[in-house]
Amino acid sequence: MAAPTLIHRTATAARTGRSPWRLRSVLLAVALGLFVGSPILAMFYGAMRPDSLAPPLELSLDTIAEVYLSGEVWLSLVGTVGISLTVALLATFTGGVLAWLTARTDVPGKKVIEILVLAPLFTSPFVAAIAWYALAAPRSGLINLVFAEIFGPGFVLNVTSTVGIVWVLTLVSMPYAYVFLSSSLRNMDPSLEEASYANGVGTLATIRRVTLPLTTPAIGSSIMFITIFAAGIFSVPGVLGRQLGFDPLPVLIYRAVSQFRADFAKAAALASLLFLLSAVFLYLYRRLTRLEKRFVTVSGKGFRPRLLPLGRLKPWVVVGMVTYAVVCVGLPLLALVIAALSPFASRDFDSLQLSLSSLTGLLSDSAVHAAAINTLIAVVVSALACVIVSLICVYVARIRGKSATSAALDYINSFPLAVPGIVLASGLVWVYLGSPIYATLTLMIIAYVISHLPHSYRLINNGAMQVSRELEEASAVNGVGRALTAWRITTPLLMPSIYASVVLVTIFVIREVNSVILLYTPGTRVLSVLTWDYITDGNLARAASLGLLQTLFMVVILVLARLVFRVNLTSAVK
Repeated sequence: MAAPTLIHRTATAARTGRSPWRLRSVLLAVALGLFVGSPILAMFYGAMRPDSLAPPLELSLDTIAEVYLSGEVWLSLVGTVGISLTVALLATFTGGVLAWLTARTDVPGKKVIEILVLAPLFTSPFVAAIAWYALAAPRSGLINLVFAEIFGPGFVLNVTSTVGIVWVLTLVSMPYAYVFLSSSLRNMDPSLEEASYANGVGTLATIRRVTLPLTTPAIGSSIMFITIFAAGIFSVPGVLGRQLGFDPLPVLIYRAVSQFRADFAKAAALASLLFLLSAVFLYLYRRLTRLEKRFVTVSGKGFRPRLLPLGRLKPWVVVGMVTYAVVCVGLPLLALVIAALSPFASRDFDSLQLSLSSLTGLLSDSAVHAAAINTLIAVVVSALACVIVSLICVYVARIRGKSATSAALDYINSFPLAVPGIVLASGLVWVYLGSPIYATLTLMIIAYVISHLPHSYRLINNGAMQVSRELEEASAVNGVGRALTAWRITTPLLMPSIYASVVLVTIFVIREVNSVILLYTPGTRVLSVLTWDYITDGNLARAASLGLLQTLFMVVILVLARLVFRVNLTSAVK
């Protein structure tokens, strides 16, 4: 009689709404909402403060008016939107072509292509900017040195320009577009395309009339997401934006704080403008992801898409893939190595000197040792915190089912996607200003957790969707409590997703600079921030050396995750 009694009690509680998990889930949503949303509220509060030392209730709209009515700021806003949208369109187009090739054609080496496309996802945009500066700086870039030898001094590539920034941001954004579109193409029933081919419609017409309409929501989602991502990147224009004629909004925010007398109110007002811009694109992104469900063509039966033979185009596609691998992966890595081994910038190959002095000096530098220890602490704590919070939210969502609280938790965990890292940092300054954790490593860890919680939650939630509830229900029928069931049954089944989450958050924390650039002190620098300091000091060799070491460290993490924990991040991120 115990089992029927338990079932009766559970059903009665569900009908009457008196389940203790309802109150707990509401409290969890409120607590998480305050944790994630308080920096944004504090940012708007800080924008209305006349000074950080003024009384708490002394407010003024002078700073907001100064920023929102400034011609320089509006030029920056227009330029930021222009660059971000251009990057989103280019990355989505290129990533879409690569996704179509791997999902719908008989192109050889699909696994290799996928690894090459997703490789920038596991490296830092900041390191990519350093690599391309070493490659295409107007006077000392390696490509320009080669061109000077071949064509003379008149032909020069200039990566320190709008085109250069768009190029680098497109390369680091392309993996996101590939993830969006390859997932949509693989989950789409190809019977409509096959019917089109059977009726004599050509490949290009089938793509235009069938494939593109079915992937329209995914294409729109990719454009909106990458626009948010590119608009919030501070490091790339910070390194390459020397000849833009304007400063993108993230750079203006950084300069407002990094000047001799930091203006936190102005930084908060600028950050609020960038946040409002990102919030518009996040709203459109969520609308498109909801709309995508109306375009689902997956049926209950299994299907295998017919691969389109490339025929005579296959050699050209292979040449294109090799060119992509050389230009987008090989050359930046080579540039990092040469820049790390070159103590001084050279104007020609005759004066190019290679030495291990930068690398050996880096390994013996006490500042690097301290930054490495801080990075290790931040990685461990941030990864564990993201996993724990994500697991709790997933458990509560499974218990509550389709409810307003579950929807709120899902939205709260997605909210940081609309908050560029430098905006988050600006808000955290005002949340914790004057508190014991201000200007400590703890505050930087909070920034890491908020920034990367969406990635961890998505991985674990996707894993939970693939776990049947039957074992949990059997455990409940036998009188086992919710917490013990989650620990003994659900958690072991989610371990692959948990491992993937830990590895992904670890990589993102190592490469992250945007969300902590306003929060660090000399004693709390992490490796990415120390790399930025080397760049601002004009020490390209040290910056390249440290960037190269970070990249190698992330590669080692990926290899160990694959060999030891069987984590395939190229599949997990999709």
